[in-house]
Amino acid sequence: MSISSTAPRPDYRSLQAAAEWFAQLDPHGAAVSPDRLRWQQWLNQDPRHRAAWAYVEAVNADFGRLPGAVAHAALQAPARGRRRALASLAVLGATGLGAWFTTRPAPWPDGQALIAQARTARGQVRTLELADGARAWLNADTDLAIVNSAALRLVQLRSGEIAIASGQKAGAARRPLVVDTPEGRVQALGTRFSVRSVDAGSTQVAVFEGAVRITPNAPGALALVLNAGEQTVFSAHQVGAVAPASAARQAWVDGLLIADNMRLDAFLRELSRHRPGYLGCDPAVAALRLDGVFPLADTDRVLAMVAQTLPVDVRRTTDWWVTVRARD
Repeated sequence: MSISSTAPRPDYRSLQAAAEWFAQLDPHGAAVSPDRLRWQQWLNQDPRHRAAWAYVEAVNADFGRLPGAVAHAALQAPARGRRRALASLAVLGATGLGAWFTTRPAPWPDGQALIAQARTARGQVRTLELADGARAWLNADTDLAIVNSAALRLVQLRSGEIAIASGQKAGAARRPLVVDTPEGRVQALGTRFSVRSVDAGSTQVAVFEGAVRITPNAPGALALVLNAGEQTVFSAHQVGAVAPASAARQAWVDGLLIADNMRLDAFLRELSRHRPGYLGCDPAVAALRLDGVFPLADTDRVLAMVAQTLPVDVRRTTDWWVTVRARD
């Protein structure tokens, strides 16, 4: 089997368990041992377990095809740490993050790395404690991975939005804190900031304290230091014009959605990240403008407020299918 196989990929929960078993088992140990017996029982419980184990083994067999710096980091680790690193890469690869890492031009950190991933669903905002005293907030519908090494604290933002407050624990070695997106790298310079995947090909950054350095991926692209109170959008080739930072880019951390002369269709797209099902907007009312501060914890209440403010009706086909349309 190869990691490029077209066979269906196993589910994430089974992959996590397979990765733990792979890291735990001693390949040179006794053929019959308590660990191996428990592993065999787990393997026989569910066909998904066998699929997950086969995938982890495939990553081990095809390890030479992975990026050189990643291979170096894992191979320099002790035996169990090496197997844990390989297993982690299997989980990342099967969930789609492995391929993204492989194609990223940004360098991997030197030395042994700790790889983890985090996701939020619609309507879910999550707080994470990062290494060395930093903290991150994940907005709804966000997907990222975290790589820690002796040299670097790295957050890989695949989609969605995060807010970060950088920190430094007393006595901890100083390591750069960076956020990578497909468009480039954002490095914290002692700060509180947000990074948002706007659409395919662009990333938005807003700074509320301190500063960040933005470096697009394209060779020769100019870097920019963005200071407190500023925001911008950048692509892989250039950093856009600097504008005043919008309070909305950190309000969601406190459970609020701020609209400042915001188009209704854009407002509803943002709101839809915080409720299940479909939330649509009639093109006839899409360009209406909205101002206000709205509670994300109660999206039905927000929709009622919108109907009171604008000449629109909220049409509910079901609880999961809602459309905002022109008032009859």
